[in-house]
Amino acid sequence: MKKKRKKKRKNGKDTEKKFKMYGSFYGQYNITDGLSFRAALSGDFQNTEQRRWQGVLSNRNGAAAAQLDVSTLNTIHMVTDNYFTYDKQFGNHEINAVVGFSAEKWDTEGHSSRGTGYENDLVQTITAATTIALAQSIEYEQTLASYFARLNYAFDDKYLVSLSFRRDGSSVFGPDNKYGNFPAASLGWRISQEDFLSESDVVSNLKLRVSYGLTGNKDFNLGDNNVELFPSIPLLGTDVYNTNAAFIALNIANPDLQWESLEEFNPGIDFGLFNNKVTGSIDYYVRTSNDLLLDNPVPSTTGFASALVNLGEVQNSGVELELRTKNIVTENFSWSSTFLASMNKNELIDFADANGQIQNVDSKRAAEWINLVGNPISSYYGWVVDTEIPLEFINNPYHPVGGQAQDVYVKDLNGDGLIDDDDKTILGDPYPDLIWSFGNDLKYKNFDLSFLLQGSHGAEIRNMGDQYLFNHFNSSQDFNTSTTPNQGFIREKIFTDAIIQNASYVALRNLTLGYNLPSDAIENLGLSSLRVYATGSNLFYITASDYTGFNPESINNTSPTTYGYQRAGSPVFRTISVGLNVGF
Repeated sequence: MKKKRKKKRKNGKDTEKKFKMYGSFYGQYNITDGLSFRAALSGDFQNTEQRRWQGVLSNRNGAAAAQLDVSTLNTIHMVTDNYFTYDKQFGNHEINAVVGFSAEKWDTEGHSSRGTGYENDLVQTITAATTIALAQSIEYEQTLASYFARLNYAFDDKYLVSLSFRRDGSSVFGPDNKYGNFPAASLGWRISQEDFLSESDVVSNLKLRVSYGLTGNKDFNLGDNNVELFPSIPLLGTDVYNTNAAFIALNIANPDLQWESLEEFNPGIDFGLFNNKVTGSIDYYVRTSNDLLLDNPVPSTTGFASALVNLGEVQNSGVELELRTKNIVTENFSWSSTFLASMNKNELIDFADANGQIQNVDSKRAAEWINLVGNPISSYYGWVVDTEIPLEFINNPYHPVGGQAQDVYVKDLNGDGLIDDDDKTILGDPYPDLIWSFGNDLKYKNFDLSFLLQGSHGAEIRNMGDQYLFNHFNSSQDFNTSTTPNQGFIREKIFTDAIIQNASYVALRNLTLGYNLPSDAIENLGLSSLRVYATGSNLFYITASDYTGFNPESINNTSPTTYGYQRAGSPVFRTISVGLNVGF
């Protein structure tokens, strides 16, 4: 598979080419009746080439700013799975057991270079540069090894038990914490198989189940491949100090770093009614993440702004609902629906000595987040708006058109007559209370129609984009320092709930209309089927009235403790396409 993407700029060009190849094979040996062994090997290779040319006319500095950046990255990913399976039935007893080992490895190597000093755009190669400003290479590997076992037992196809155990090891962690143990267990009871329900005309299927288990997480994002691959050991990099080559520390090593674990308790019920015309499930869950892998702030005396640690406990709890219905089924017409909904509550249970920690994303626009036990992690923090500054005190309130003042009066929450940090409070959080979707599939003779509605409600977003959209930086929108009263109660909007906005939305995610041509109309063409269709995505997208950005789902990639930040967001694309499905 090869992909090529180009992006043109004035007197510049960005090019990215990707090539990816996959492969897999396996062998299975049946040892005895019910016992078999399977070995599988799979892998993929990916080559990515990126090229960025900045021509002599692309910058006001002309040839002095012309440069070419070229990079190549190759990754080989290999996976091997080896396991025994025992599958046997003894009367009313059914046993399925699996035990095995798997290993995974990523080998990556790359090269990048930068050439500068081009006098024209005629020869766009590194060798044509007068100066090789950058030349570097990288080479690293990452490995994952897992031992696993699972036992499923069923009695009379009514009483179900499942036990499993995983021991996962990652090269990311140090030798003393490389492995994590993750057990799980579940119980099930098919009540509909019992005598008192087996002949029911209403209940077609009814199953009670409960599960408990642990899963592991080894992933985190620090923006530096070297530190992400070897956080448990001290790393050195090169630099220049007083024109001399020097070594610098790249990280604060943490040999005690270990797996983040997710503990989940999940009782639920599966049901089918009226000959399974109505089916679905209801789940209650409590998911507790322990020893979160966080890039946590540290004192500046360490020489670093943050360090990777295991810290905290976060709990998500709620209810999930799935409902599927066959509304109408006739010879020429059918209509089925699917409704999904999830309600969730997020709470920080423990944050050790960091409880009450306040962070910001951008030191230039230092809006704050707080992580306080008993509240959602990554809660917005700041002052509460009291009222806008009257226009009579704004320097030039009508210039520019659509501009808004960047300042606002805030509330004195503790009533001491002063505005300070004691008047700050939690302003909201980025987590939705309800997420839902409603899909429908309709067929009439050779026509088919499907659509999917989706919504999210209750989340809030810190939309820093208001600074740009409403020209907060323009001095015309500043208040007059000579005439404005109560200036001690004025703060910038970005530090208040003025930019904490409702992130709810309802969208028509997909609408598809299709028509299958009759077989007698296409048989002369040598086709077995021919379907013509038109589809549209995001044909309508409704946001909350107080949301001023472009996309409430577009969240900047920050951290789990400063989540919910955006600068207006990337626009929601509306697409319409037509196509053919052809069968030969």
